[in-house]
Amino acid sequence: MRNPHGRVPILYLVYGLVLFCVLVAVFFPYSRLAATVLRRIAGETGIQVSYQDLTYVFPTGCRLERAQIAVPTKVGKIHAYKGEQLTLKVSPLSLLRKNVNVRFEGDGYGGGIAGKAAFVLPVGSGAGAYRLKVDGVDVRQILAPFYLRNFKLTGALTGEADLALNDMDHLATATGNLDAVLRDGEVRNIYVRGLDLPDFTFKMMRAKGTLENENLQVQECHIDSEVLLAEIKGEIRLNTRDLRDSQLNLKADLRPQRGDPANLHSVAALFGKTLDAEGYYSFRLVGTFRQPEVQ
Repeated sequence: MRNPHGRVPILYLVYGLVLFCVLVAVFFPYSRLAATVLRRIAGETGIQVSYQDLTYVFPTGCRLERAQIAVPTKVGKIHAYKGEQLTLKVSPLSLLRKNVNVRFEGDGYGGGIAGKAAFVLPVGSGAGAYRLKVDGVDVRQILAPFYLRNFKLTGALTGEADLALNDMDHLATATGNLDAVLRDGEVRNIYVRGLDLPDFTFKMMRAKGTLENENLQVQECHIDSEVLLAEIKGEIRLNTRDLRDSQLNLKADLRPQRGDPANLHSVAALFGKTLDAEGYYSFRLVGTFRQPEVQ
């Protein structure tokens, strides 16, 4: 109905605009858009994202069911995530500043995973800041691609890490922090030249460190096991081509448990070591992750 002046009432215009917005909100292909964005990021970074189902999460997010994320490295692709459900949320305001802030949360590796990533556009370089928190994840599933020989490590991992990258292909400029605890696990088939360590279980392994200029400064590494107690500090010079060839320069204080199942007394005698006031032998741990050695 027109008003006396022949104009459409403003109420009709508002009604039409609201109806249009509702129709867009209901029928807009959010899931298809999210899938397109994921494919584009994968194409620019090499990161492979696969999933069984994708659903939209209001206002700017998506939920991936049975998802896997594979990250390219110089030694091949590794699975950065594998789990039943992963929710991604993008900050729309960050897009106006030519970067992308993504928060994620999900279930994976038998525990909980959450964190955030801030990418600088274009995302192809991998430059950005990353933060990861894990709660009770199965470390065996994470480390399996890096195992050497028949070495096995199990346990529930809880902790957090921060990493800042200028370029994914140049890790020399990366900086970061790590604080993690591994509980109620087992070590099998470990090789350290100079020690004859049996397979053993442990109550806790705790590690804290910082990363800068390809150096991982181990501020604290405490191991409480059935065969020995260990306090380890020092430096690891990372080999970015293959982390298993990273150089170890660590001070390892080892204390035998009752019965000395690790035969530390005999090893210490060969190196001329004596117990300190707290019952520890002080060794150097050198070599690489492939060929570690005590001195």
